[in-house]
Amino acid sequence: MRIALVSNLLPPEGRGGAELYVQEIAEELAARHEVIVLSGTPGALNGVETFVLPALPQLRPGGPAQAKALWHL
Repeated sequence: MRIALVSNLLPPEGRGGAELYVQEIAEELAARHEVIVLSGTPGALNGVETFVLPALPQLRPGGPAQAKALWHL
């Protein structure tokens, strides 16, 4: 199966629970499937190909709610 995951930040840039979850699930799935991660920041995930999307705005914790809502759209 081919799987693509999208995350705004990846460890070590992002240190929150969502970033760690994406890292863990991507690495686990990569053991049995073809997995890529698309992100706004580079990340070093074991056995997972990561692509940085340059146009993806980097949202920071505590950023304005309107910017976060637009990003998700």
